[in-house]
This record gives sequence, C-alpha cells and structure tokens, in this order.
Amino acid sequence: MSSFPLNCDLYEANGSTYRRTPYRGEATHMNTLPAGGDTADLYADDSQDDGPACGLGEFPAESEVVQPKPANPNTSLAPPPGFDRLTIPAPAKTAAGLGAADPRVKQEGEKRWTASIEVPKNLHGLLIGPKHTTKTEMEKATQCRIIFPARHDTITKTIRISSAAGAESVARCLDRIEAVVISGQKTGRISKDPTHFAAIPCNYGCVIDQFRTFKDMVMTCDELDDSLKNEALFASHNKLHLTICMLHLDTDEDKASAKQIMAEMSKKYGERDQLAVEIEKLDIMNDDPSSVHVLFAKVHGSYLQDMVDDVRAAYVKAGLVVRDNKDEHVKLHMTVMNSRYAPVSEENKGPEYTGYKNRKTFDAEALMKYHPNFHFGVFIVDRMDICTRYTEDKETGYYECLVSEKVREID
Repeated sequence: MSSFPLNCDLYEANGSTYRRTPYRGEATHMNTLPAGGDTADLYADDSQDDGPACGLGEFPAESEVVQPKPANPNTSLAPPPGFDRLTIPAPAKTAAGLGAADPRVKQEGEKRWTASIEVPKNLHGLLIGPKHTTKTEMEKATQCRIIFPARHDTITKTIRISSAAGAESVARCLDRIEAVVISGQKTGRISKDPTHFAAIPCNYGCVIDQFRTFKDMVMTCDELDDSLKNEALFASHNKLHLTICMLHLDTDEDKASAKQIMAEMSKKYGERDQLAVEIEKLDIMNDDPSSVHVLFAKVHGSYLQDMVDDVRAAYVKAGLVVRDNKDEHVKLHMTVMNSRYAPVSEENKGPEYTGYKNRKTFDAEALMKYHPNFHFGVFIVDRMDICTRYTEDKETGYYECLVSEKVREID
C-alpha cells in the first residue's frame, strides 16, 4: 500500500496542501518521461531547490522549444491484428478553396488571383458609388482590389479584380459586380443613351411616295407656318420606321441575347396571318400644336400591337430595355418631323433653350387643322430589325442593323 501514489505524506505551502511523493533516484531519466507522466517544472529556481538535481539543464529554454513537425500527409496507420495496413491519402491541393474551380478566376504566381469583367461604361458609376463608397465596401467585404478604367477613357469597359486572399474572394467579388449590373439594367438606373432600338421598317415604295408628297405639300403650302418650312426637320425617307423599344446593348453577350430574342419573336409571329399596317392621321407628342418638337403619323394593324408588346416584354425580361414603363402598351408611330433633326446653332441659341438643348419648336397648328388625316399608305410587315442608333447604311440609306429577321415572305 505504501507504493500506492495516493498513500503518501502531505505538506502545506501558501495555504495549499500537496502530496510528497517518494524519491525514486531516477532523475537522469526525467527528461525522457513516457507520455502521460508528470511534466518537468521549467519555471523551477535551482537556487531555492533543496532536492536533488533533476537534469533541467538538458531541457531547452522556453523560447527555444522546438515546434512539432507537421504530420506526413500520406499517413500510414498501424492496423489492429488481422487487418491490412491502411494508408490515408493526402487531400488534393487547390488553388484557393471554393473558388479554385471557377473558370473566371486566374492564378498569377503563388499568392495572387485575378479576373476581369466587361461592364457597360454607363454602369461604372453605379459600381463606384458616391465618393467611392460602393467600391470601397465591395473591396473590404471580398478582400479584393477593383480597378476601373480611367474616367476619360470612354471606350474601355473592362474592370480588373485582384486579390491575395484566394480565388474564392475574387469569385465573390465578381458575383457582387454582376448582381449590381443586372439590378442597374432591370431597374433602369442607366444614365447613358441607348445604343440600339428594335424596329419595323416602313421604307416601302408606297409609303416613301406618300411621305414625299407630304413633304412637298408642307414646304409649298402658304397656309402653313414658316417654322415648318425647314427641310432639316423632316425624317429621311429611307429611315422611316416604327420603334418597338430602345435597347442598351453594350457587351457581346447583350447583342447575342438581343439577336436570339428577335429570332424567336419573328418565328412566333411569322406563323400568324399577314400583318397589314396602315399609316394615317397626324398627331403630336405634346398638347400645344403651336409649339411642337415631334410630329408623327398614327399606325393601325391587326395583331401588330400584340406582337410589338410581346417583343418589348421579352427585352424587358432580359434586362435590355432602358427606362421602360412595363404597364403601358408600345405607342406605335412613324415620326415624320422632329426638332432634333434641325439643331439650333450656338450663335442663334437663346436663354430659352434649356429643356431641349439645341432644339427649336415648330408651329403645326395650321397643319393639324387642314391636313389632320393625311394618309401615308398600307404595307405588310415582312421583317423586324435591331438598328444601331445614329448610323446609316451606305447602300440603302437605312440604319446599320445588328440583325434583320424575316417575319414572313410577302405574297
């Protein structure tokens, strides 16, 4: 019983009671105690120790304690009797955790991951935010650096992202940028003008002939106001069209999506009866016929309204329509005169030109009184176009088209 560890003398020190274990005379082996034994007191003061030397000088100082070596990743475990030896393979190394498989992210060197994304130039401000607050918040949240093109660079759309935290951080930053872009497109938070528009061309022979007759009548009729007698106010007869919706196509992905939608809509409505369109009766965009910016002709046609509403809805859903009122039908019209076509020079511009910069109204009151039901003709819709704004095809005089889809062959 005397060798039982708990059956030993007791002593007190500083109000605490301790066991005094018997000395076994094996001090030279204390630095190699088996696992589970008592640990050496590295804080003992030898000058105050009345007991035998414990070989503490052979222990490393606290600041010199050797760190354990990392375990071998391919660990081989000793098996129990009757079982085969089991080898645990090392886990596969990845570039940076969850983001390593993201094809958008590239690794440059040992501790640098990068990516780039094309964003419409007009949405860069939305990503930067007032006083760079949005950009700074995204950088802190994702541990990335976001680099935008210079402000004076109006062409470059590419935003670059880099991080030393790993591929996952770059992937999360890309996701947040894409979310802001999609939200900005769908909510109409876009400051730049649209780049394209979906349209039905009206430059058929019968319509062009009637348009020329209308233009000659306006230019020669003495009953009409002189403000109308400016050839620059009239639309080009080669560019007569019905606008379905304005589009914002800044990237190749946007253009590909717009083409696909147009192809699907053309095929869908090409299976219906012929879409006959009649263009007659004049109207204005505002309520005062004596001060007009836009004069247009009304459009009538069975199934036509359904088709254009459907086309626009598809583009709205794709996030390609700018500032769209989803609750209203497309207001089909063929513009015949527009003050935008005849801008006022800086020399002749007065202080009254503030709302419509460089534009001067014309007086259409007499025109609306004497010729309100002018007839521009009837034609069959055979195609729909995606036109690039402010362009002109050198051969036809029409707009340059991103795509032109046949709706049906004219009989």
